[in-house]
Amino acid sequence: MNRPRPEWATLRNATIAVVGGVATFAAAQSYSHIHDLAATHAQTGWVGTIDPLSVDGLILAATLVMLQESGWRNRLLSHVMLWSGIGATVAANVLYGLGYTTHGAEYGILTAIISAWPAYSFIGGIHMVVGLVRHSGPDGDTGGPADPFGAAREAYERSVAGGEPLSARALSAAHGISRRQAGHVRATVGQGANGHAES
Repeated sequence: MNRPRPEWATLRNATIAVVGGVATFAAAQSYSHIHDLAATHAQTGWVGTIDPLSVDGLILAATLVMLQESGWRNRLLSHVMLWSGIGATVAANVLYGLGYTTHGAEYGILTAIISAWPAYSFIGGIHMVVGLVRHSGPDGDTGGPADPFGAAREAYERSVAGGEPLSARALSAAHGISRRQAGHVRATVGQGANGHAES
């Protein structure tokens, strides 16, 4: 397996740091908006303090689960929770921008758009970082094929050579491909092995 050149590894780490920083700033702004909105609507004290965490935290939690999901039930639940969190944070930030923290819509659509931007930026930043992490291996190793199918094939070939073939489920979970695609990888490698044996 080829390891990435040092400059590419540095660039990747810098990218994660910058994007993660932007997502953090945006999350702080979104937290402030949701906190003020909640406090105006009887969510005071510690309840109002953790309300924003239950909204934006749900987005982060669902995204992390999607990194490791396997099976359609897990995928469905994580997607439902992700979009629920996205809808809630965008709505809360828009309502803040419209002036609902002062018991009346005092501002216009432009203020609502500006207020919704942190939520949009947070969601985008989280998913960009997750995308980078998902397509890299342990210790930041992005060696091997860039596509998940090539990586899955290499992993399965190594497991076959080691006498412990990976299951379709394991390939699916490790490389972000469906069970059917993982089965195709296993079948393809098996056909190749049979062809070599016959020759």
